[in-house]
Amino acid sequence: MSKPVEQLRAQLQEKGEIMLPSLVGAVNECQNAKELFNVIGFSSFDLDKDLAANIDGLISQSNQLNDDEMLLASARRAMKKEAKVMEELMLPLARAEYEELSEKSKANHHMTPDASIRSLAETKYNHFRAKLEQSDEIPKMGDFPMPIYAYLFKKEGEERLRLGTELTNLLSEIVESSSFSNEQALAMYESIDIDKKAKSIFKHSNGYSEEKFKEDCLELFKLANGRLKIGSITHKGSQIRSFVENKGDEGHTLETGMSINRSTTWHNLGHVIEERNPKAMQMTKALLAKRLKESKTTGKNGGGIQSLTDLTGFNYQQAECIDDSFFTYYAGKLDGTPENTPYTEIISTGLEWLSSPVSAGHFLKNDPEHAKTVMLILRGLHND
Repeated sequence: MSKPVEQLRAQLQEKGEIMLPSLVGAVNECQNAKELFNVIGFSSFDLDKDLAANIDGLISQSNQLNDDEMLLASARRAMKKEAKVMEELMLPLARAEYEELSEKSKANHHMTPDASIRSLAETKYNHFRAKLEQSDEIPKMGDFPMPIYAYLFKKEGEERLRLGTELTNLLSEIVESSSFSNEQALAMYESIDIDKKAKSIFKHSNGYSEEKFKEDCLELFKLANGRLKIGSITHKGSQIRSFVENKGDEGHTLETGMSINRSTTWHNLGHVIEERNPKAMQMTKALLAKRLKESKTTGKNGGGIQSLTDLTGFNYQQAECIDDSFFTYYAGKLDGTPENTPYTEIISTGLEWLSSPVSAGHFLKNDPEHAKTVMLILRGLHND
């Protein structure tokens, strides 16, 4: 074991917490998420080896999809050809058939010849595509490209959904095993002060009613093992986006913004979980420190800490992020450095992507280490 790791462990034993100035040196010794957990020394976050093994199994299957050369390369080639298919193959075929029918019948057509030809071509095109999409056999590589494209992306989508469903099932198991009871979760929700304007937002939030919001809160309260506090839910009218604000002992205030939905609720309560649990905050900062170090080789724009606005093209004012391999640049957002940032987006974006099987599948594909870290942090809330 290296000296930085030994020094960090000594600090943990002596003071029971991480000395953040020494964090980067220790993280520099890490190669993966498992080692990161060991270095930081949070035994409570590393007890559930079964969960870690289950997630590793899903990650392995997801990576196998990524490594399937035929799946990805063939789909890309077919996608490029798709736009030309109508012109190159189907339109000439339809034109010849149209001219033959016209010669035979000399019938009057309500559409112009070009419109008739295109309509006939589109019918043939869609029929051929649907037929291959329903097939359980992989088309030959030399066949018409559209079936390959349709088949491969359909199958990949099905696999992503299956893996995402299994990952969210693991999350549900954490909820179901929580020692924080349904009655306690309900009492916590009923203690929240929801103002009238916020209630009005729920009535106009495109299907996301206050009842659905309540269901999400109850699930998240149990997921966090009751280790969070929401004091009030407001709508100030001038705020467009939804966010949370730490009010100390009063709990966090959730501002609904102009609209709110399941993913924003999960995102915002992810911030509350992080800010109300010091160990979780230290874990997320550790992951940022690790990614900052790795960004020298993984960053698409040179690595390091850069302007979030410059990297995304959206106006985030002075916000910065790590130019690394996160699912999105926003996931690496921070204020200052990994050691002194008052918040991270690790748990918030993680929960947002874990809020549905579809996005969870893509989460596994694009950043399995982030997904695993968030899952283990959430599980760790139940262990100490």
